[in-house]
Amino acid sequence: MLAKMLWGEARGVSSDAEKAACVWCALNRVDHGYGDIITVVTTPKQFVGYKEKNPVDDNLITLCIDILTRWYAEREGQVEVGRVLPADYLWFSGDGERNHFRNAYRGGDRWDWSLPSPYES
Repeated sequence: MLAKMLWGEARGVSSDAEKAACVWCALNRVDHGYGDIITVVTTPKQFVGYKEKNPVDDNLITLCIDILTRWYAEREGQVEVGRVLPADYLWFSGDGERNHFRNAYRGGDRWDWSLPSPYES
């Protein structure tokens, strides 16, 4: 489901860190009580790029598995797992080439990409 969401939301984005941030955004919503992964991804008007018919791309699946491994490690108490988006960033918008993440539905701060990325040097 996450890979299908990612295909719809970020397939045109060249940066793996920016793609990963879309998944972290969904997982942040799970952590904030919006529901489980399925509920978060399929709630109408939230991750509008998600469609059941979206293809499952091997590279996106690999990225999602990596992120989920990091997320589960963090939930078990590990720190500095390789997050590319802080836990309070729950919203984003994009134009097909870049996604812009915010920590408030309206206004708030835009993410400045200051966390080190495990995907790009």
